[in-house]
Amino acid sequence: MVKSALSRHERLASIGNLLVNTTPFFEATSKLSDTYQNWGTRQEGTCAFIVGEPGAGKTTVADEFLHETAAGLGTEYIAEASANSSGRWGLIKETETGFIRPVLKVFVGPRIMFRGLFFDLLLALGVRANRNANFAELMSLVMRHLKAQQVKLIIFDETHHIIDRHTRTTAYEAADLLKMLLIQAKVQIVCLGLPHSLEILAANQQLDRRCTAKYEIPPFSDDVDNSDGEYMRFCQALESALPFDKPSGLDQPGLALRLNSAGSGYIGRITHIAQTATELAVNRNLSYLTVQVLGEAYKNISMINDDVNPFLVKEFRPEQFSLHRTRHEAQKARPVQGRGRKAPVADFTK
Repeated sequence: MVKSALSRHERLASIGNLLVNTTPFFEATSKLSDTYQNWGTRQEGTCAFIVGEPGAGKTTVADEFLHETAAGLGTEYIAEASANSSGRWGLIKETETGFIRPVLKVFVGPRIMFRGLFFDLLLALGVRANRNANFAELMSLVMRHLKAQQVKLIIFDETHHIIDRHTRTTAYEAADLLKMLLIQAKVQIVCLGLPHSLEILAANQQLDRRCTAKYEIPPFSDDVDNSDGEYMRFCQALESALPFDKPSGLDQPGLALRLNSAGSGYIGRITHIAQTATELAVNRNLSYLTVQVLGEAYKNISMINDDVNPFLVKEFRPEQFSLHRTRHEAQKARPVQGRGRKAPVADFTK
């Protein structure tokens, strides 16, 4: 097959749809699946935490689980992200008596407050609560609809937003809500988020005792000399998925090492760099990915200078680049004082 003869959309989709079953991906998916399969096996529900740095693949794990589970149950996976349909995430099936939702996926928005969790959960259930409803009324609504819609598993994505910029009290309240869902609704819960999401468990020992799995998705090692190693097998799959007729060399040790360092070893970051570079190369009718295009793509993503760009420097030293990247990311993360307007407070009733 001549890949260059395909349409632009087909060429980009070939790498955009790449899914590699690495060991961490399998382990994380298994923990999510096990939590779901264990529904109803105890008097109370249990929870699991799957955490990792940005780009580790947490959301991909959840989406793959939802697609596979939907196919097995004969349900539909709804993944709508528009403002008018926020909350309609998860598995949904229409029956003679109404909708059932075996699995909910609730996105936890930035700077969310404790009450906001109730409204987000209710939105996922297709319910719009009165904004003046008190705690007891909100809890009653949640419990009634979880049971009526036969919910077995709730996936909270971006769980770290619950405790970002907040106090230990907020973490305890959030943990208390999760605990009540486990005890009263008897649902299973999986929380996805950054590693510090585990502070929610530390804030409430009662929830921690009901947690059956804590798993952090690790980055790839930079062992590029082992062609049968997990990272190099991933690079081989990535190279094969590229929509070019000539090899680009992503599966060769020298370029693989630079790609690993640029993406900090995380599968999502590495894939994002390769996809961005591929878009540039296809738009320019290049016959393969050049290091210059990879360097440009990485610069567009990270805003890093050319003199330290891992794809553009002649002599690449991973340890030295790691120090440059750490300083660069720290500078980008530094808060800007006195500029711009404050972010609007989310209205969870819309």
